[in-house]
Amino acid sequence: MRDAWLSFLDYCFPIHEITNAVIYTDTNRYWLAKGLSDAGKANDWKIYISLLDEVNEDDITEIQQSFALLTESTLLVGIFSENNKSINLINQIFNPLYSPYGFLGFSLITLQRFPDQNFVDFLLHDFNQTFNLYEKYASFIRENNKISITSSQGTIIDCILKSELTIFPLKVDLDINNRHVIFPATEIIAELIPESVNGKIIIDLTIGEYFDDDELIDPFGLVGKPIKLLIEAGKITKVSENDQLSTRLNNQIKSLDNLDKSITKLGIGIGPIIRNSGFIQVDKLIGRTCNFGISDRKIEFVIAQPKIEPFSEKIF
Repeated sequence: MRDAWLSFLDYCFPIHEITNAVIYTDTNRYWLAKGLSDAGKANDWKIYISLLDEVNEDDITEIQQSFALLTESTLLVGIFSENNKSINLINQIFNPLYSPYGFLGFSLITLQRFPDQNFVDFLLHDFNQTFNLYEKYASFIRENNKISITSSQGTIIDCILKSELTIFPLKVDLDINNRHVIFPATEIIAELIPESVNGKIIIDLTIGEYFDDDELIDPFGLVGKPIKLLIEAGKITKVSENDQLSTRLNNQIKSLDNLDKSITKLGIGIGPIIRNSGFIQVDKLIGRTCNFGISDRKIEFVIAQPKIEPFSEKIF
């Protein structure tokens, strides 16, 4: 793991500007943190590792306050498992999307609902290949606000993108004062104007877990038979039922308020092309896939090998 982390750190961070790493982890993810620690030592960094298997609110406050004491040459790392007993408290200060509040150095926070083997797969892949896809899709999304998405399975969707894009940098960019990296961050996200979304989505890879707040309602997972969704003015109006999974999906969508049935998000995966796992956090990052989300990401769907085009002009 050390060599894989060395390549990742060298790609994502200006390692010559980092002198020490402060790593917070737990027992389940210690093996991953240890690999990063060994890579840091190979770069002559001072390394500090703390295990946070069970913490209280006072502990979290103390850790939060300590961030302000760290120097700008520090790499602050959070590597946690979703099975951590205190994960809800830990998420208050280690949100994968953002650098920890009050911290001015470099930071790296991993996604939690991510199988161990997929972490290894992502660390070992060619980061230049991912970055090339990133540049291609990010440039296209910035330049085209009305797009069509089709697939060999029968997806045909027209939609208009909002002006706000969430394009997470894959590596530190000091020119835009970005010092934070999500691992693995291999998805470009565009918010959609719901009323503009029309057509049909054929889900052929994965349906994401459905949560109500922090309670898991249905894990869903890998799709056997493709499932067709009809979309009119942004809302899911029909789900084709052809097996138990599609019936469960239809029942959950029917249970949502009308507003919650709207397609509001498009995600484009740009990570390595690996075997899909059934976990949405993994499968929506796989290269040359795209995913749609309804409402506040209540449910996400992944489709394989989409063609993403401006109007009718083929680009990919």
